[in-house]
Amino acid sequence: MKNSMPSFVLVCVALTLLGAGCSRQASNETLTAKTRKLIDSGNVQLSSGTPQTAMDDFNQAIKLDPKLAEAYLDRAMAYEELKNTDAALKDYAQAIQLSPEYSQAYFQRANVELTVSGDNGANHAKALADYNKAIELSPKNAGYYLWRGMAKAGIADYKGALADYDQAEKLGLKDSMMLLNNREETERLLGLTDAAQIDKAAYEKLNQDENNQIKGANNIK
Repeated sequence: MKNSMPSFVLVCVALTLLGAGCSRQASNETLTAKTRKLIDSGNVQLSSGTPQTAMDDFNQAIKLDPKLAEAYLDRAMAYEELKNTDAALKDYAQAIQLSPEYSQAYFQRANVELTVSGDNGANHAKALADYNKAIELSPKNAGYYLWRGMAKAGIADYKGALADYDQAEKLGLKDSMMLLNNREETERLLGLTDAAQIDKAAYEKLNQDENNQIKGANNIK
């Protein structure tokens, strides 16, 4: 089952490609131009693969505005890239404390919780609670259902996983290779062979179409 949880940067890119997006709805405060510049600069650095430089920007933003939830979430992303999960979890918790309806913070914390060593059952319980809260706050975010489905599959809740994959599809992820691949494997584990074959065929078609597009682009060059 391909249900491992990548870092936030990869998750955000994946959600954007899937059409689910990574919203930033945390802060109701008006940012100063300097704070906004620091946040934007940090995110550019983070996306460019320089999390330590990004960290410097986020630290400055927090110094200017210590009650800005978005800055803590962004710094948590940088901590994730630096493999400092304890610090990331602390910052996600702070973002949630400052903005209790910040669905993305719950979603990102859930992803980290699944990577923390220790009692796997306890970690999954915490993660699922956070996925549930994220979905409660943003019930139309298809990506949240997809990742919760993968988390459920990780603890052998295959029926629950399948329900989440189906909901993600209803919300717009019909042509998602990630969804089709994970759902196919779940359907096979549930003995739903016909459904699994349909998803496999759809996955292979999308994969072939993607390869053809890449070849076409290379030929143009």
